Amino acid sequence: MATPKLRTPTLAFAALSIGLNLAIIGCAAHTLHFFNAEQSSNVWLLPLWPNHFDTRELHALLGTAIAIVVLNAVLILPLFVRAVSRRSHRKCRMREQY
Repeated sequence: MATPKLRTPTLAFAALSIGLNLAIIGCAAHTLHFFNAEQSSNVWLLPLWPNHFDTRELHALLGTAIAIVVLNAVLILPLFVRAVSRRSHRKCRMREQY
């Protein structure tokens, strides 16, 4: 796993990546929700929406962003677990010494 010197930058970049991808997911999901809501209820723009709005790229963007968030969460989880376990081992050793 990562050395202690690389743990902090790895966590920072993974957290930044998660934050940016959550923003992408929010914007894309809002656009897709608006499209689905307006497609069936707005009779004036109904002929325009299906012909001029392709949702395949939007679904691909959502899938990619979700995959990146999941993979970054998988990366961050062992780093936190390892850091917590090391701290608890240190505290146990300190208690045993006293």
